[in-house]
Amino acid sequence: MHHQPDSTDRKLNIVIAASEAVPWSKTGGLADVSTALAKSLASVGHDVSLFVPYHRQTKFARAGSEQIHDSGLSLEIPVGSRIVLAKVFWTALPGSSVRIFLIDRPEFFDRSGLYQDEGGDYSDNCERFLFFSRAVLEATRLLVLRPDVIHANDWQTKVESGEGWSYGAEILFEKKTGKTTGWIGYTLSWTDRQFENLNNGAKFPYRYDRRHDLSVAVTHKFNDRIDIGVVWVYGTGNAVTLPTERYRPAQGFSSFYYGDVGYIESRNNYRMPSYHRLDIGVNLHRDTKYGSRTWSFGLYNAYSRQNPFFLYFSSDRFGNTRLTQLSIFPIIPSRISNRNSR
Repeated sequence: MHHQPDSTDRKLNIVIAASEAVPWSKTGGLADVSTALAKSLASVGHDVSLFVPYHRQTKFARAGSEQIHDSGLSLEIPVGSRIVLAKVFWTALPGSSVRIFLIDRPEFFDRSGLYQDEGGDYSDNCERFLFFSRAVLEATRLLVLRPDVIHANDWQTKVESGEGWSYGAEILFEKKTGKTTGWIGYTLSWTDRQFENLNNGAKFPYRYDRRHDLSVAVTHKFNDRIDIGVVWVYGTGNAVTLPTERYRPAQGFSSFYYGDVGYIESRNNYRMPSYHRLDIGVNLHRDTKYGSRTWSFGLYNAYSRQNPFFLYFSSDRFGNTRLTQLSIFPIIPSRISNRNSR
């Protein structure tokens, strides 16, 4: 139930950013939610501004008698190594005090679909909505909206750009002659990321930052009928984000809707256990009257290493919280038969 603000309520300036909103653009429920949320907040006395892209669809969806006006505001938005210009239009949400601002850049938004066409998703969707996110922030500043709250709907308004580093060294030893052949490869590497609005602006290891990567492959040919291959791989575990502490929600909030809150010191602050496994394959060859035949027998993960697929918190029978590992693909035997004709 809504209530009208009394003298003790504080009126908030709220900016909502969404990639679609009825009646100007729509592909699914997000468009309905964006408009409904804006209307609901405005109905209890808050000052609400809703930003959406100026899609081609918008030009054919005039809402009631409300007209779309040119605000006269021009934006210069950095996207990669270039500066992209944009214009801002405005209108009103029928039946409410909500202001609608439309970010116009035909290169990105004057298209047959909002996110895709008959060929699938647009290949530049990340660039399109990175531009939109930055344009909303710049327009908010130039319009002097001074928001108390910025509400970003869905991933299209949460695209963040930053910097990445990847460096290291690799070495490979290989034997190509004789009955026993194979190679040993080792990589030492670092991969980091840094974003202004993530991890408090601090650099953090990327999920696939793998400090050590070692692989050994050996093949031995006993004779023309039997050969065996062995491969062993090892890699540092993936970097993942896990809370270091957990606490219950504030009094008055039901734990049914609000579960325990995790305190996270930094992004990707924990290493999963290392990944390693041994694969073995044996091939038996036989010449036949019409060609040759090969039977291949293999063991994937021969010593059934329980490599981590993902980690999660669970409770034991005494109610103690513990970190639990889910593993898949234990030892898997295989058999294949191939026949080659002459």
